[in-house]
Order: sequence, then structure tokens, then C-alpha cells
Amino acid sequence: MNIFKVSLVSAMLVSGAAGAAVLPDSSTELSKLATKTLAVDGITDTRIVEIVDSKKAFIFTYCRVGSESLWRHEVISNDAPDSPTATKVAYDQAVESSSASCKVAG
Repeated sequence: MNIFKVSLVSAMLVSGAAGAAVLPDSSTELSKLATKTLAVDGITDTRIVEIVDSKKAFIFTYCRVGSESLWRHEVISNDAPDSPTATKVAYDQAVESSSASCKVAG
């Protein structure tokens, strides 16, 4: 595994733990929002693995049914998400091609 992947996975784990500590009661709602976000792009065969939510970013990882690849979706805003002047950028990136989380999800 190259250094970039190790750094990215480490950052996800640390930020994920911090996000989970802040928002434990809203995990179901955040999971629904993540699923809906992907559905808008036509991706409907997923299982959400981890969610990180902050004032300026909504980041989650997911697996697609039948795939062992772990994907990361990020929506980053330059302002508070509910601001009328907020600029949002969203993108997906493959994080791990043979993820244990996705193998378990099967």
C-alpha cells in the first residue's frame, strides 16, 4: 500500500472517530443523506461504511454491491452548508481496491 493510501485511510479513521463522537444520534439520518446523495448521481447499489460530517464537509465511504472497492465521497463547502452563498464541490475517489469492509458487506 503506498504512502498516499496509508495517509488517506489514517486521516479517515481519525476524522471519522471525531465525527462519530460529535454526532452519534444522527448516524441514521446521515446514512440516509449519504444514500440519497449517491442516488442523485445514479449510484443506488451501495452500503455506507463510515460518515464524517462537519460544518464545511460531508464525507463518507461506501461499497457497491458485488465490489470489493472502497470509495470515498466528499462534499466540501466554503461556507456553512445552509448558506445561500455557499459554493460546494463534490467528488468520488477509490480508496482501496480490496477492502475488508467491502468483503464483509458482500
